[in-house]
Amino acid sequence: MRKSINAALAAALIAAVAVCGIALAAKPRDGFYCAKFDCMQVDKNGKEVNNFQGRCPASNNPKFFFHSYFIPINGKGKFHYDKLNVVNTPDGGTLSKQSRVTIDGKFVSKKEATGTYQLHKGSCKKVTFDAKRQSG
Repeated sequence: MRKSINAALAAALIAAVAVCGIALAAKPRDGFYCAKFDCMQVDKNGKEVNNFQGRCPASNNPKFFFHSYFIPINGKGKFHYDKLNVVNTPDGGTLSKQSRVTIDGKFVSKKEATGTYQLHKGSCKKVTFDAKRQSG
């Protein structure tokens, strides 16, 4: 009986340490996190995405660009954005009407975030990103 109690306590302790490790890993470090066609900047406290930059289509020749600002990161490392946004063109212009932008992401470690974003304009499709922290 005593061995089973000790084993149960050890298992509970290991589980608690694992949960704490996951929670700590979800808090990002400050800096820039970039994927192939999109980037974001995390503030020095790791509590907010200061700037998220995306494009449509996610390619070398996009038709539109957008920047979304001040997206809170919750305690589990998740962030969400759903607002009207200014949309820019590759030639430096700005469209006269704002368009809806949705961003859903999660920091899977201190150095990586995954998720999706979509500029709801024309034929813009939902884009999946896997952004890694840039060294420096």
